[in-house]
Amino acid sequence: MSVLTTVWIAFAHAAVAAPVSLFYLDKTHDGCTAKIRVLPTGVERVLFTSKVCPTNILFDGPQVVTVEAGRIRSHSLTDGKTTEIGRLPVPEVAALWLEESGTMRAIWLASNVTVANGKMQFEGKEYAVPADLPDWGLPAMAILAEFKDQKWTRIMTKPTMAYAGDTPGTGVLGEPWNPKKTVVALANLQAGMTCEGRPKLDCNAAEDATVQTLVGPSDSLGVIEIDGNTSLAFPVAFGDTAHAVAPLFLCHEGCKTSTLIEKKPVDAYAERQLGLAVEDGFILVVDEYSGENGRVIDVSGKTIFALPKTSSAAVFLPTSVAH
Repeated sequence: MSVLTTVWIAFAHAAVAAPVSLFYLDKTHDGCTAKIRVLPTGVERVLFTSKVCPTNILFDGPQVVTVEAGRIRSHSLTDGKTTEIGRLPVPEVAALWLEESGTMRAIWLASNVTVANGKMQFEGKEYAVPADLPDWGLPAMAILAEFKDQKWTRIMTKPTMAYAGDTPGTGVLGEPWNPKKTVVALANLQAGMTCEGRPKLDCNAAEDATVQTLVGPSDSLGVIEIDGNTSLAFPVAFGDTAHAVAPLFLCHEGCKTSTLIEKKPVDAYAERQLGLAVEDGFILVVDEYSGENGRVIDVSGKTIFALPKTSSAAVFLPTSVAH
């Protein structure tokens, strides 16, 4: 059985100071559309369309850089034009980013290696296996490359162990990057909606009897206050990592009064792992990681926008993103 903890996350109970932008992908029968919806007005615009939904998205000022079926494209937010940049060096990368210089870099793992006599053989070359590598996981090569002059050039290739818990994976490369500070990656926004990826989402905080009674039995309880008045309260299930789950309550004054905004499913196998974001009085609730089955709730507990069933990757965009 999973261990349940309860986390209480507070947000400002105040009037919306500025418009909030909700980004999401909408998959249709003929492709994928990226949209932005402005809250609370509900005004919506199309950012770009593609034949398949992107696997990587980088918001870079007036452009959005995407990876669609291995193709790297730039979508202008000013004139709507789409420019082909190139292709990924491999079908899937572990990370993709833009350097401060504007150069694109990527890291990935290659598993087509053999091990003999303390060395890894990869593409006709031998690499000494570091003594501090763990003896679990699968042998692989961690590769760093950059995209210049319409081609990818490898900068670093190191032996590693991967594909298992506590293996270094691409970590053997260190941190070989100086990412452009104004670029916002969709993956980072999505990670910020989880217990593991959001520093403010402390899933092991102190106990609170009032919230404990509200959300039901659990082994421990976490509480994080933002303004001490309005908050979200929900249990967290521990599996491979900590996951926010239902029931989800909107609380006021330490949960002296509350509104149920996400019911706990009757069938335990139907339990949703939730991704949560709060922005200027609006709450975004989605399926963790995928950003599907999303809806936006205001501080009264009312759903003001239910995202289409065909949508995914729903996030609140930071104000630093030009849109």
